[in-house]
Amino acid sequence: MAVKESFTCDICGTERKETNHWFAVRFDSTGTLIMQTWERAKGGEHLGGEETHHLCGQACVHKFIDKWLSNPAVAA
Repeated sequence: MAVKESFTCDICGTERKETNHWFAVRFDSTGTLIMQTWERAKGGEHLGGEETHHLCGQACVHKFIDKWLSNPAVAA
């Protein structure tokens, strides 16, 4: 039996469903913000791990970026 990994939005707590339009956000070794659509991040296998932030849509992406711009250390 295959194990299904579940994801929740780091901003609002919504659980990911198949039809959602999610984003994966992470920071590279230089601290540069890298944002990808869920499909692109899935192709590069950047969905898991503590360093990746999972965001359920544009509204939560905006909230994440606002939080990061206000205090980069808090969002990273």
